[in-house]
Amino acid sequence: MLPLLLDLAHPSGRYGSANEEREALTDRGPAGLALALALAHHLAIAHNVPLPRIAAYLARLGGQW
Repeated sequence: MLPLLLDLAHPSGRYGSANEEREALTDRGPAGLALALALAHHLAIAHNVPLPRIAAYLARLGGQW
């Protein structure tokens, strides 16, 4: 299990030397499981991200079943 701490309302892209030192979050996956405990509430209420968009993004991070 690899816990990540980042701002999903403003995720960072690739960065580092020639943009190859660190990959963007979506390029690191897919993860076998994505736990988003209380995350949807904060993104939807505090950052006005629509719930269908949050669900689609988390599904993409979690991979295909």
